[in-house]
Amino acid sequence: MVGQWRRFERTADGRTEYREVRQEGIRCLLRWGAVGGSGRAMTVTRDDVADAGRHAARKAREYLRKGFAEVEAGGGGPAEGSVDGSIDPSTDGVAGGPAEARPGAGRGVGSEAGARKGAGAGTPDGAWGGTPDEACGRTPGGAGGGSGAARPELRPVLDVLPGGDAFLPVAGFDGIHRRRRPALDPTAGFHEYLVLRDGGRGAISFNVRAASHDPEAVGAFLGFLDTRRDLPFDGGSHHKLRLTAPVGRFTHALLCSPALGRSHHAFPGIADRVASACPVFDCEIGDADTEVLADARIHGHGAVRRAEWDREPRPVVDLRFDVQPSFHAPARKKFLVCKAEDLRSLLSALPGASVESWLEVRSFRGEVRRFTPRTAPAYEDLLPFLLGAI
Repeated sequence: MVGQWRRFERTADGRTEYREVRQEGIRCLLRWGAVGGSGRAMTVTRDDVADAGRHAARKAREYLRKGFAEVEAGGGGPAEGSVDGSIDPSTDGVAGGPAEARPGAGRGVGSEAGARKGAGAGTPDGAWGGTPDEACGRTPGGAGGGSGAARPELRPVLDVLPGGDAFLPVAGFDGIHRRRRPALDPTAGFHEYLVLRDGGRGAISFNVRAASHDPEAVGAFLGFLDTRRDLPFDGGSHHKLRLTAPVGRFTHALLCSPALGRSHHAFPGIADRVASACPVFDCEIGDADTEVLADARIHGHGAVRRAEWDREPRPVVDLRFDVQPSFHAPARKKFLVCKAEDLRSLLSALPGASVESWLEVRSFRGEVRRFTPRTAPAYEDLLPFLLGAI
């Protein structure tokens, strides 16, 4: 489900501010700023489609309550002006800002879904310098999106991306391109890969931090993706697949739809045409993860560092607990996507907690273990369970 942008404006002292909101499935896209100036954007992931719809409606009511008036939206193009879309290491080198968690109740540990602040129309090189048509991937001067108008011609992904001509063909593969984002330090920066499909109008994207770039491992991963170019576009949110041959130490691949991966959300015209992929350890993504859980694991609290191919496993740590007294929030009825540090803290507090306290840990396999103050193990003793070693 992809809704239309709703736009709201308010003018005071000669300055016009705007707010925009749109629902895309379980996500709400928000954009705001001053007309003619820089803009900002945020994607908020909710628990389900209905919850996302309610959130979008609440934002619309909030804007009206604050004196904004709804106006005709600009057709779903980029936000006004430029948006900060610089590469941030915390986002694995994709265009946008740092990933954040959306705590289920606004405090405590973990997240029930991920929220990501990022660019609505920026570029990995900074501010967008092209025209709105170019940012949206439309051929300049092409037909608009009004009723009865011809559909605009979709430009190839490499033509839309600023610096797209810096992507060079990868030897031994057809329709796979790479560019290096240089840095003063030769071990810094990223290698960006695009596995093109549909005549270059779509792609699967992934990034590798330069310090962890292993040509042999990357070649093996490209070989895996080469025959699966259409899979992230089959209507599912994601696919966790066992690799046919090892990619370094990794055993599985995660392929994400454009909506889940959001690798090119800074470029509205190709955002829904570029999926993402990465090699993962089996324990990093749940076997039966829903879209909202997968979103939290790659964008939210303690997200997997997908561009770091020399990383240690970051196992699934889903927690549900009532540990009192402690600085943690009261009883959690839902499992939260947490970090290993959260589990360490709770296991440390549990032996000294009240006798009614409890903690449940869910692994990537969906198995659950429950602990009380009398049965709390050391974190190290629980690692084999989390890693899938037993």
